[in-house]
Amino acid sequence: MSDFYALHPFLPGARRLLPQDLSLDLVPEMLLGSASRRLRNILSKQPDYSVVLSPREEVFQYVLMRLFLSVLGNEYYYDRFAMYYAERTRLHSNPDDFLAEVGVDPEYLSVAEYMRFKHIYPETKLYHLPVANGRVFFPRRLVPYLAGTVAYTMVRGALPAEVSGLPDVFKRYAQAAIPVTVSRTGGKGWGFIERILSASGIPDGKKRIILYWIMPYLVTVRGLSVDEAVSRVQEWLANQGGQKVLLSWVRADAENVKKRGVRPWSIKTVEQRDPALVKMLREMGVL
Repeated sequence: MSDFYALHPFLPGARRLLPQDLSLDLVPEMLLGSASRRLRNILSKQPDYSVVLSPREEVFQYVLMRLFLSVLGNEYYYDRFAMYYAERTRLHSNPDDFLAEVGVDPEYLSVAEYMRFKHIYPETKLYHLPVANGRVFFPRRLVPYLAGTVAYTMVRGALPAEVSGLPDVFKRYAQAAIPVTVSRTGGKGWGFIERILSASGIPDGKKRIILYWIMPYLVTVRGLSVDEAVSRVQEWLANQGGQKVLLSWVRADAENVKKRGVRPWSIKTVEQRDPALVKMLREMGVL
């Protein structure tokens, strides 16, 4: 059963693998560093689902990563973390064993129980499933998706954790887990805008970045609809820092770009008109 908990360290029973007198003040920095690097890969959308450590190591890393996330307090990061365990559950676990452990029967799932879970996969949306007599039935091929959905709901529901009184060293390793740039696609054309879209932790200038580059690129170059572009910008904003940007402003900008066919500015043009913005992005390693 311990190997099972290595795949699912977020389950309540897995905590029994840790020492009862565990003190966070005594955690070696080597372990903090390895958990921070792993979390950075997860948040960068570059996780390795095939890596499974020993049961105790997996549970311990899960606890550390959950604390790092709670220090950061970012809803987007919570989602990426929960999605990682959802995909690992879907891809690598025996869904029958997992669902039995959490008390979910895919052949006898009431509508009320079905609604408890956040259905992150299109395959588990209600319109894809047979429903009769107040029950939702999952065809055999969709049971792994149900397992992933349950895993996502459990991990997401456990965030944030209580971090008051946490040693300061945890805050440093939490910050180290933030992906500044998660890809380096393309060196010509609009590749630099893709790098901006893949960046996180940009503290300032977000409205100008959207005006100069992101919205014209999404709508005019890539041909996204206004709704699709707004959704993509919302996702990008959720991964940044600093002051919030109103959704109404984002939508108005998308509609204006669509109406006028606005194209993205070049880096050179922006640097001439807004040198501080370009300087900031270069110092962050985004441009």
